[in-house]
Amino acid sequence: MAAQIMLSKRLDLMVNYTYIDATNPEGDIEIRRPRNELGIQGIWRLPNNMTTLAGNVRYVRGLFDNENWKDNFPTKRLSSFAVANLSASQKLMDGVELTARITNLFDENYREVLGYATRGRAAFIGLRASF
Repeated sequence: MAAQIMLSKRLDLMVNYTYIDATNPEGDIEIRRPRNELGIQGIWRLPNNMTTLAGNVRYVRGLFDNENWKDNFPTKRLSSFAVANLSASQKLMDGVELTARITNLFDENYREVLGYATRGRAAFIGLRASF
């Protein structure tokens, strides 16, 4: 389920929610597919029409994975988590845009796959050109 609302000429809000009740052919919980996932995103275009600010939050609950290093590969429920990201873009001239983003804004320590770390907070700056 998804919804997009234009709150004003310069501000958009998007919300999406996914509920999955999945099992594998043996009837066990399907791993690595969250039961509940909620996403919220906002985009704000500044009055100069050259700058855009955006942010999003992703909340995941009911995620399972196998402990593949144990006998019979038992299934384990992973902790729920929320991750926030920010981004900005500034048009410099026709076809050239400066971009910046911060992922995992609050440096959340979470897992989507057992045994594999996720990236902590990271910042990126870029230049986008189209011609």
